[in-house]
Amino acid sequence: MLDLHDSMNSIALTGRRLPRVLLADDQPTYLAEMAELLRGAGFDCDCVADGRAAEAELQRGVDVLVADIRMPGNFNLELGQRAKAIQNPPAVILMTGFPTLETAITSVKLKIDGYLVKPFGYNELLEEVSRAVNARLEALDAASVASTSVTSPPESAPGELPGLSLLSSRHPTVGHLTRREQEVLMRVLMGDDVPAIGSALLISPHTVRNHLKAIYRKLDVRSRVELVVRLGPLPRVPAPLAVSSLGC
Repeated sequence: MLDLHDSMNSIALTGRRLPRVLLADDQPTYLAEMAELLRGAGFDCDCVADGRAAEAELQRGVDVLVADIRMPGNFNLELGQRAKAIQNPPAVILMTGFPTLETAITSVKLKIDGYLVKPFGYNELLEEVSRAVNARLEALDAASVASTSVTSPPESAPGELPGLSLLSSRHPTVGHLTRREQEVLMRVLMGDDVPAIGSALLISPHTVRNHLKAIYRKLDVRSRVELVVRLGPLPRVPAPLAVSSLGC
């Protein structure tokens, strides 16, 4: 199961609101149980019992839509289609007690983010929602970085991270890293832990760990300790590293 704590931790670090999950199902008991579980896990969760009410809620902004495939106002995946058609669409997870090849194929065409077959375990629901939230956080990170790249001053250009030129001259393999990986590397060598790196670079801890894995692989090390021993620690510098000028 994906780490829900990472998702919530990253939201707290960046000051974002809690992810809003919309549950759409015409079975009241099912709705209540799912909502209780997701709220207990820290999500902002609302419930509707038909497609029309779900569409109205989508206009207010939703991060993840968890919807039954067949219910009033939604008998042919209309809700999933409309959710994916709006600007900045939510992640969509579909539920059904009667899976068919047709609905599975349509789900793939619509790029649906998850597909749950009833009855499913609630850990399975949490895993799907957590996966969708993490994907959305990374998409927001990428959008934020892309926006920053348009307005970044010249001193934020690639290759001008404080200390990077000297580090690259001593260890040429550092030049094989992406811009974002170099930023993460510099923060590691300054002594920052994963949450601090995420806060400084405005990315989730989950994303930081993914970059660390890539760094370890490219530099042929197995841990942060080995990384610092091989490259050497760096003195801490002020915040310019906190905003990236390029994508993840």
